[in-house]
Amino acid sequence: MKTNTILYIVSDVRSGSTVLENILSKSKDIISLGELHLLDSHIHKGKWGATWNWNCSCGKSFTTCEFWLSVYKELGIKSAQEITKTQLSEGYYNRKDDISQHNEAIQILNKIYQAVFKLSNCKVIIDSSKSPFQGVELYKNRENIFKFIHLKRDVRAVTISKNKWSIKFFNKPLNLYKVLINTFRYRAQSNSALKNVKEEDIFTIGYEEFFENPQHHLNKIADFVGFQRIEMPEYMVLQNDHTIAGTPNRFEKRKIKLDENWKESARKNPIFNALGYILNKLA
Repeated sequence: MKTNTILYIVSDVRSGSTVLENILSKSKDIISLGELHLLDSHIHKGKWGATWNWNCSCGKSFTTCEFWLSVYKELGIKSAQEITKTQLSEGYYNRKDDISQHNEAIQILNKIYQAVFKLSNCKVIIDSSKSPFQGVELYKNRENIFKFIHLKRDVRAVTISKNKWSIKFFNKPLNLYKVLINTFRYRAQSNSALKNVKEEDIFTIGYEEFFENPQHHLNKIADFVGFQRIEMPEYMVLQNDHTIAGTPNRFEKRKIKLDENWKESARKNPIFNALGYILNKLA
């Protein structure tokens, strides 16, 4: 009988998923793994994770972190290097080898879920991998109760935040209109992908909507997922967490509040602001 629950967060980057999973992980019933689909990249020092040196949120590498070492042991593998693929590719069905790798990745992800349930004694795992395709594929092949939070944020806010972080980490400004269209497209793709999920298994919430009354929405999420209601925390802070990826701000103790700094930048670009407003309504 399926009694444990995977709570998968679908969102675009820079949409508040790290804050949300950090809030929810304050429940004694919940453990968050962060963006599990990027575990392979962190283990093998690939493209994703270089910003924070491919480390676990505890500060150690994924080959030395005690928590992840216990997971590997439960999986029956001797080295983290044996985990070669955790990010599912939408083009997997083009070749037999790709199909095989796709199926193996789903199997290892489900085994990781089971290992973490056993080791943590928690009844809910948060996987904030964001990718709607990855989430739906895991949903189709689920071994536990599998539910989604679809987290949406104003496409103008997401676009401006993406540009901000590109400048900060890569000293490279982005084309705002191109990013805006791609952000809208990602939202549309997420909406389309989640049509393959039963309505009762999806909780849709806007980032801005959540912060209008955070305790109210946190209670609704608790009831949707099936864990005991908790008090809305005041700060985002890591407490013996072992999560993968997420915003670099996760390493700082920060007061949890609505970030609307993007609005001033948007107002300075009226055409961008107007187009973003329309696209946000459409998506």
